[in-house]
Amino acid sequence: LINELGSLQFLEVLNLSQTHLHGTIPRSFANLWSLKQFDLSENSITGTISETLFLQLNQLEYIDFSEN
Repeated sequence: LINELGSLQFLEVLNLSQTHLHGTIPRSFANLWSLKQFDLSENSITGTISETLFLQLNQLEYIDFSEN
């Protein structure tokens, strides 16, 4: 995934479902403080999803990592 997406601090919705992405979720995503919806479903995301990565995302209401 693109590490630079983590610099979009005011982003509220990030839907990357069915985009043929592969790899791990960058640590910079912890900087998406305004994120309310995060969808990475139906991709090829690998590795462990760290719970601490999302602890700062207090606005997060919806998250979908299914079918990875």
